[in-house]
Formats: sequence, structure tokens, C-alpha cells
Amino acid sequence: MKIKVGVIGCGQIAQVGHLPGLTSIPEVELIAVADIDEKKAKNAASKFGAQYYFTDWKELIALNDIKAVSVAVPNYLHAEMTIAACNAGKHVLCEKPMATSLDEAWAMIEASRKNNVKLEICMAHRYNPAAQTAKDILDSGLLGKVNMVMGYYGSPGPEYWSPDGKWFFDKKQAFGGSMADLGIHEIDLIRFLIGSDIAKASGFISTLEKKNATVEDNGIGTLVFENGTLCTMYASWTYKPGNSGLTLFCEKGTLYFGPNPFTDKPVAIQLMDPPGLLIPEVLPKSKWGDRYQHFIKCILEDKVPASNGWEGYKGLEVITAIYESSETGKTISLPMVPRT
Repeated sequence: MKIKVGVIGCGQIAQVGHLPGLTSIPEVELIAVADIDEKKAKNAASKFGAQYYFTDWKELIALNDIKAVSVAVPNYLHAEMTIAACNAGKHVLCEKPMATSLDEAWAMIEASRKNNVKLEICMAHRYNPAAQTAKDILDSGLLGKVNMVMGYYGSPGPEYWSPDGKWFFDKKQAFGGSMADLGIHEIDLIRFLIGSDIAKASGFISTLEKKNATVEDNGIGTLVFENGTLCTMYASWTYKPGNSGLTLFCEKGTLYFGPNPFTDKPVAIQLMDPPGLLIPEVLPKSKWGDRYQHFIKCILEDKVPASNGWEGYKGLEVITAIYESSETGKTISLPMVPRT
């Protein structure tokens, strides 16, 4: 069975992610693409084999043949397009952060529920085979409870990978800067690994180098999980050349995810008793496939996506709390708005 798909947005993230990711899946047929830049839309349709291209995304959603829509546009457009697609009976794969406010995000979830369609948010890191290997190790009890986490995710900035993406630096379009762009990935990964929600958040944000930006280029978050785990994490657009990693300090040892002082492998473990270093074999591939494969599989098998709308909402809520804390100087309790 072929899932007929449309992609809204033909910018850099679509060019390197959504379009090649979806069209590489045998069960997918790309029907249409849309972008306000007609040249980008036409070129994308030609390159990836779409039958149609549009400058008005509503024309794409109106196509009856299309069963699923991928939303790869600036953040402020996510909610409107996702809700419209859900109301048209389409399954939706949406870029992160899923929305620019919690109310928008909740409306997206409600639209997917009401129309009985899948909503997956592109939280890419939990689909990493190394992340799933680390998760299996933590769940096995080998290291006991995770007491504290230190995490970071940094790059030199969006201008280095998406030169046309000026909207990243505009608060009205982006909602946030490095925290909304990179920090949300780190928060989702940490939540996934620990298996607990966050109870309290505080943070600081600042614009250190991107002086023309109306969003932050650096942010620090301090988190308290419901199970008692403590966490410090930072997200930076001034980290050159860029990298990401986690250190998880546990009852019986330490787990390193990403760069570590012992090996070039992505996961390493230091044990306390008996003392020693373990370099686990990383899973050869993700249990779910990548985020695009997982989205299509969930449609075909009628399953709930691992990074569904509720998971995306929780990550957005933490980012929102960090922003509020930075502004008010207060620690923010979660959930900010009770919802089920």
C-alpha cells in the first residue's frame, strides 16, 4: 500500500530531511509540494518527483489523494497548517518546536484527536540507535537510578546550515532562539532516557553574538524531574564548530552519550563496583526507523507515534517555562496548564 504524501515548505530542512527522508520509503508516493517561493517549489517537485507544486499550501491540503502531510516551515506557521491538515483528514508530521505557544500546541493535539489522524513531531534524537542503546542500558538497572544529568547542544547558528533562514532570528516567526531550536531536542532526549516528566524548571537566556536577533543565542536550563533527578542543560548558537552530548550520573556509575574521554564510540559506561569501563555495542539501526519511516509505519499499522503531539507539547512546555523563568527570575512548576 502506498501512502500519498504532500510536503509543505521546500527550504533547507525539507531539502536535507523531509523530502529525501520520505521519498526514500518504498511505501511513500510524493504527490505535491508547496512553498511561497514558486522557484523552490518547482525545483523540489522536479528533484523529488512530485506531480504538483503550489505556492498556496491550502491547495496541497485540498488534494483528496493526499493521506499525509509533512510541515517544514517557520515555527509560527506550524499550528495553522497542522490544524488545517488534520481537519482535512490528513496525518501530519510537523517540525519542532510544534508551535509558538502551549495553546496552539494543544489545539493541534485536539485537532488530531477529533479527526482520528496521527500527529508526529520531529524530535529526531530519540530515533538515534545510540540513544536507544543508552535507553536500554538505563532501563536494565545496570546503573541504578539516574541522579543527575548534564547536557549540551550547540552549533555556530542557523545561518551556517540554512543561509536563507532569516526567520530563525525573528521572535515573531520563531518564538525562541537556541533553546527552541536546539534545546528542545536535548530536553526530549533527556526525558526519553530518564522516563520521567519534569516537575520544575528555571533558566537564563541571553543574546551574546547574534546582535540583530530578537531571540536568544544562548540558554541554560535547570530542571527537576518528578522522580527526583536533577539536570542542567544548555543550548547555544555560538558553539563552534558545534556538538551535543549528555553525561548521566547514576547510582552505580556514569553513562556518557556522545563525546567522552574514553573512546570515539557514542556510548560509554564507567562502573563503580566492580570498577571498570564498558563500551556497549550500539544497535545497528533504530528500533523505529528514522522519524520519517516511523511516521509512515504508524499510519500503516495504526500506531501512536513515539514522538507524538503530547510528547512535543511536553518539550515545548519546558522551553516555555525556561523562558518565563528567565524573564521573572522564578522557578516554574509544571505542568504550567493542567491538560489531559
